[in-house]
This record gives sequence, C-alpha cells and structure tokens, in this order.
Amino acid sequence: FILFGKEEPNFAHPKGRIGSRAYIEKHTSEIKKIVTVCNLALCGEGDMVALWPIVQENSESHILDIAKKVFEKLKIDFETTERMARVTSSSESFFEEGVENSFCFMAIGKEDRENIKHYSESVPAEIAFRNVLGLFSRNLKVRTPRLFLHYRNSEDKASYLDEASLRMMSDTTFNFIVNLDRKLAPSSVEFSH
Repeated sequence: FILFGKEEPNFAHPKGRIGSRAYIEKHTSEIKKIVTVCNLALCGEGDMVALWPIVQENSESHILDIAKKVFEKLKIDFETTERMARVTSSSESFFEEGVENSFCFMAIGKEDRENIKHYSESVPAEIAFRNVLGLFSRNLKVRTPRLFLHYRNSEDKASYLDEASLRMMSDTTFNFIVNLDRKLAPSSVEFSH
C-alpha cells in the first residue's frame, strides 16, 4: 500500500503524478515484478464504480476479469472507460512503465453514468467548443458531472463524503485483493465478504 503525493498536474509538471513517478524512478528493478496497480480515486461520493483505463493492452486481462467478477459478486454496478477527463491517476505512471494491469477505481453516481462517459471520451478542446455552442443551445452543452463540480477546488470538502460510498470502495478493494491473491496463490486461505 503506497500513498503517493503530488498527483495533480501543475505548470511545472503538466502530467502531475510526481510521487508515483519518483517511486518508479527509484525502484526500476521492482517494476517488472508488479502484477497490478489498484489506484483509488474519488472514493467518497457515488453508488457505482468507474474502472479505467481499459485499453487494448489490458481489455482481455485476467486481472480485469477478477475485478469484474468482484463487482458482480458484490452486486456493484460498474462502468469501464478508456480515460477519465480531468482526473489524474498514479496508476497511469505504472501503465506508462509497462504495468499493463494498472487501474484506477473511482466512485461515481449512477445518475451521472452517461454524462461522465461522454465527458470522459471528449477531449478538452471538444468540451470547450461544445460549451461555447451551448450558449446558443442547451442540447449542445457538455454538462459537467456532479462529481467534478467541487473536485480540486475550494469546494472540495469532507461534507460531500458518503459512508455508503466509502464502504462500497473498501469492500471492492478488499475483495479484489483477496481474490487476486487466491488466483495467484491457490493455497492461500479464503476470505469471504
């Protein structure tokens, strides 16, 4: 378990992820031994999980299958996407270093499911262009998902955290790790939810 700092992009480091990239730089010999990275982001608000990045390199991974089976077993709705606009994940640093099974687990609201998917699949220039056109027609405007209204700004407060969302994410993470261990080390003791 690692808590990386300085994940957010800034002018000096446009990609952000300073902590995870520093870790990788200092532990290059260990990177090839990593089976998966499960990065938790925005865990306290939402009633389903977004799992990303799901790209060609990991779309048929047995690690991804384990995650999907955990969601199904726990009856947690989930959505996979190639990228998530406006969100930076330390898992991206590991993916760039060849750890294909580097995923970000993020809590989102079911009511925002389609909006987040559209928002995430749009490049920032497209969002800006559609928002300008949205001045003339509401149907063209890209609605900012509720989750992002207070993300990384002065309104990012603990009052938005929801205990059920935090429980969903902790149950998901625990069961993912236990099931991953079970698949990779069959003699391990089994745990149940």
